[in-house]
Amino acid sequence: MNTPYKFNLLYRANRDGNTPEGFHAKCDNKGATIIVVKIQNSEHMVGGYNPLFWDSSNSNKSTKDSFIFSFTDRNNLQTAKVGYIKDGRYENAVYSSQNYGPRFGGGHDLWQFNNLNNNNNTWGINNPYSYSKIDTPEEYNINSSYKIFNMENYE
Repeated sequence: MNTPYKFNLLYRANRDGNTPEGFHAKCDNKGATIIVVKIQNSEHMVGGYNPLFWDSSNSNKSTKDSFIFSFTDRNNLQTAKVGYIKDGRYENAVYSSQNYGPRFGGGHDLWQFNNLNNNNNTWGINNPYSYSKIDTPEEYNINSSYKIFNMENYE
């Protein structure tokens, strides 16, 4: 498969500190990122794409190019579901805050729970607010880590 992008691992929760500080130290102002989360005791994966950048501004960021996704079987691309940002919800596409890890959507459609220090690595998904629905449990634990990659376009 030939792709015009290069992916670089920026952050791995179990390596870089599963805290807001660890997340922001590695991911702030790095440009477009993809977050990949493997759900514990399953082949299910979820994640999101932020075409902007993360920072500690405590603010929503507007874009129509972000999305969230899920795979019910990480080994089968046919199980993929993509949730695109809804018309009129662009202003709530991603939320950047020094107090939290990554969050997608104004209703926090996909987010890591507030206390990253509790070591249970819990993520959640609300009923779709800013993004269309993807197939995920409402609350789930991730394996031992989640990963964030930045993307560089090259030709």
